[in-house]
Amino acid sequence: MKNIISIVRDFIELWLSGNLRALMLCSKNPYALDSLRDLNDATEKLEKLGREKFGPDYKLHRYKLIDFFI
Repeated sequence: MKNIISIVRDFIELWLSGNLRALMLCSKNPYALDSLRDLNDATEKLEKLGREKFGPDYKLHRYKLIDFFI
């Protein structure tokens, strides 16, 4: 439930700031989605290296397309 409220709040914030249209256009662009997928793949590799160095509780932030517009 908390996650749904957070998503709705993010969309309202995007709508009020005028960036909702940019998010919609960017989400249809396959190059933007491929770049985001590559970024998350790199995060997985860095997270694995961080766990080896800092322990099993180490975690990196996963990126979503909406994060770049808020």
